[in-house]
Amino acid sequence: MARPRFSPWLKRIVVGCVAIVGAGLVSSFVSDSKVRFLLASVVISLLENDKPPPMFEADLKGRWNKWDEASRKLSDHVQEQFPAGTPEAELKSRLEKQGFKPLASPRRDCVPAGQAMPAGQTYTPCPTSDPSKILVYRWGGVVCTETVAVRWTTDSVNAVTQVSARYDAACL
Repeated sequence: MARPRFSPWLKRIVVGCVAIVGAGLVSSFVSDSKVRFLLASVVISLLENDKPPPMFEADLKGRWNKWDEASRKLSDHVQEQFPAGTPEAELKSRLEKQGFKPLASPRRDCVPAGQAMPAGQTYTPCPTSDPSKILVYRWGGVVCTETVAVRWTTDSVNAVTQVSARYDAACL
């Protein structure tokens, strides 16, 4: 008789719940805020997406720390999948089905490119391209996060004229 198989997501949910309860119990006995932060980070990492977008999994294999090479490979892939003339709605729909999300709205206090900022002030630069024509997919954990961003331009009938992808990662 075949054993029932649990989906990977169900396993992650169960492990995550156990980790949350365990971390809660441990943190109730720990007074050091740094230790509590570390415990919270571990729990969060168990629940986060740890897989690249399915359509790019093969393109990214073995390309960690080779950002430009991977970006060229991903750009070739999206140009093949979404050649000039592809309706923008189709591109967005297919990427969103893969888990890509729109960029967050720029901060209202962002500083436009080229504008000088007073020394000693923290600021956020404003986007230099149309944020509505960029979709982003992020995965990883607390220590490192990887990102694929797909950017495109359209013509007057909302058909894709150009599309590219960029792969990046950031680690603590």
